Amino acid sequence: MKIDLRERFCILLLCLPLSLINANAGENDLCEVVRQFANSTTENKQKFVELTTNWGIRKTGDTISLAQKQCFHDGSDEGKSFCKYLNEHSSSEFPEMNFRHMMRCLQGRDPFDRGASVTIRDIKVSLYESAFLEPAIGVTLALTRKNDEVTLRIETTWGPQ
Repeated sequence: MKIDLRERFCILLLCLPLSLINANAGENDLCEVVRQFANSTTENKQKFVELTTNWGIRKTGDTISLAQKQCFHDGSDEGKSFCKYLNEHSSSEFPEMNFRHMMRCLQGRDPFDRGASVTIRDIKVSLYESAFLEPAIGVTLALTRKNDEVTLRIETTWGPQ
């Protein structure tokens, strides 16, 4: 039995609600993963994780996909673990929510009103002296959008800022 493009699209739409539940699950887990990653930073060592997401139907050969994610890291065990978590739990459809969830972890609150629908083109925020972080650790979140591709870079530094 051969499934045509329209049938495949319908199957993807049926699976979508499950992927959204997964993307929003466990914000406390996200905060713990962010905390472990950031607080593992040592003197004179910068760490990073970069999550790139795409949303929309793409056909590559015989494969049709609705969402794509790609995560790069600094090679550290904490970076690998963070990328694994982001690949399993972040949102491709609403990449700004990934940024907002991380801001909520680092600041203890969402920088935007809960009912606000936010589309961010480019933003970079650096946080230091957070109760969430060990002393001397800084975290920079940078979200950039290029066409349908959105990249969220999480970078940590150690030392006086």
